[in-house]
Amino acid sequence: MQIASFVKDEVAEMFERIDSNGDGKISFEEYSALIRVLDRTRSVTKLRAGFTAIDTDHDGHVSFDELCVWATR
Repeated sequence: MQIASFVKDEVAEMFERIDSNGDGKISFEEYSALIRVLDRTRSVTKLRAGFTAIDTDHDGHVSFDELCVWATR
């Protein structure tokens, strides 16, 4: 999927903010911390479902490419 460079730049900035330990991937814990700031009432089940929807290769982490696909849907 080809996305505009300005969109890719925005996603890259978002990815870097979420990837708090800088390992190049977003863990469930990093994702959950962000979502809990936005919605403290979200259940673990809903957090897991949201994370799984983005983690399309089901390796337990969200890659930059997976986040790009999700962000441009």
